[in-house]
Amino acid sequence: MPVYQTQVEVKGDVRLAEEFILDGYQFSPRPEGFSLVFSIDAASNEAAKKYSDAKVQLLMDCITFAKGQSLQYHISQVTEMPGKKPGSQVVTAQVFITATAHVVLTEGKAGIVPAVELAKQVLSHDKAEVLGRVLRWHARGTTDTDSLDKFVDYWIAMEVLADSYEGDDVEAYVCPKCNHVLNPRPVNGVLRAYLRFLGMKEAADRVSDFSYERAKLFHEASPKALEHLPEVLGILKACIQKELA
Repeated sequence: MPVYQTQVEVKGDVRLAEEFILDGYQFSPRPEGFSLVFSIDAASNEAAKKYSDAKVQLLMDCITFAKGQSLQYHISQVTEMPGKKPGSQVVTAQVFITATAHVVLTEGKAGIVPAVELAKQVLSHDKAEVLGRVLRWHARGTTDTDSLDKFVDYWIAMEVLADSYEGDDVEAYVCPKCNHVLNPRPVNGVLRAYLRFLGMKEAADRVSDFSYERAKLFHEASPKALEHLPEVLGILKACIQKELA
């Protein structure tokens, strides 16, 4: 299978003290940020672009989770490396895939190790796809400047993670008049059951306390739920950490 080299340009509040290689990534200092170079196996140039984008996105989201400030990046080049056969050609494709993540990296190689290790944990986890989406929502929430948008992003991330819970201890929603089960797995019931499963009983109780305010925020843009924004973020991060423990 052909081997491709991907180059990523990163700009933002990050300055590397030195060039280093970590887990197959080559990090190099740049005046406005740093560059990232790595190799990837793919059947075609288009596949290499797709896989590279997913790989970079996960790494950026993990750096966001581990550190916390703003970065912009784009994949600037995907190059097919020459093979061993005579007459092999090097094919270069310019690509323009952009996204936003957040990071504060004030050290050298050691500062980014936790994020790289986190990405490896996610990829080897049986909920890899779910955790990837959750980290994406978390990164979006960190990026957004509006508090309402942040709350929505973090809450959706919690619901995505909780939806992966398959336990049978969810409190069904029943009709208060006839006791008919209207919804065997209501969203908030699943979230509370998931938090209890993780041993986060206090967090489950708190979710119950402000779920009404959350609904008012989602449907009427009532700002009262925003008072709980730091707590929602804390619960979300604790859930992710427990999943990866």
